Amino acid sequence: MPDIMAIGDIVVEFLGTQLNQSFSETGSFDGPFESGSAAIFVDQAARAGVSSGIFAKVGRDGFAQLVMGRLQKDGVSLRGVKRSERTPTGANFVTYNSDGSRQYIFHYANSAMGEMGPEDVEEEMLDGCKYMFFSGSNAMATPSMWQASLRCIECAMERGVKIVFDPNVRAELHKGSLKELWEPLISCTSIFLGSESELMALSETQSVEQGLAAAHFCEMEIIVLKYGAQGSRILAGGQDIYIPPYHVDETDPTGAGDSFAGAFLAQLCKGEAIERAALFANAAGALHVTQPGPMSCPSYEEIVDLMERQKGGN
Repeated sequence: MPDIMAIGDIVVEFLGTQLNQSFSETGSFDGPFESGSAAIFVDQAARAGVSSGIFAKVGRDGFAQLVMGRLQKDGVSLRGVKRSERTPTGANFVTYNSDGSRQYIFHYANSAMGEMGPEDVEEEMLDGCKYMFFSGSNAMATPSMWQASLRCIECAMERGVKIVFDPNVRAELHKGSLKELWEPLISCTSIFLGSESELMALSETQSVEQGLAAAHFCEMEIIVLKYGAQGSRILAGGQDIYIPPYHVDETDPTGAGDSFAGAFLAQLCKGEAIERAALFANAAGALHVTQPGPMSCPSYEEIVDLMERQKGGN
């Protein structure tokens, strides 16, 4: 069975072609592109040389063929992917603003992904698994999807699989108290990958240091704070390490955080030291933004090449 599993979204994404493009006006979009935060994560883990798989649900349509074809080509196990006879594969739309922010429209609730429930989780796929990955952008997309996520948590904990959580907060999806929303997931998380703002929101604190000392967070094995083009910070085993970025020309930032997470977990699976794994993840995220499309995951060789060309991320 795969060393790394994820649950969530296999979807397509359409990208706005102009900066500051509004959803309320007619505009042009490129796509469909292969996407889904969980799908990008496992694709990057597989391209980094580690067996990975995903629990997901798709329709019987061309969108599903597009994304699943890409995942299969890159070596991702699709045994945990179910097909809906009623609903189509999910789709997202994203536009880019000149200040670097993005706006989304998610079509989850009436898609195959939103239909996924606990009965779609093939728990035997977690036998021998090392890490189970959850992305907040889809773990609670619908009530049945949250129940499927809870089932995954239960099955993973029974088998001693470590829980990995990336909040991936999207204002379009998440309302109310994030701490209350994700308490069952946060309470059993071993590895947290998020931003400073997500850490503070989930711990309901006013500073990063307060968040790190908050209940559940102070007990986590590894906390990774992602700063995008400014690198990352790793807190583990009493160490607090800043990991410098790699410098590239950005084309499309969508999916870079998921690529970072997949690369980081892949290196941990291989037994790499945490600092080395974080450098590898920074390089993966950097290369990801140089290509258009959410699933532009670099290969192991491409990542190592960038690390060699920019020693230590400098």
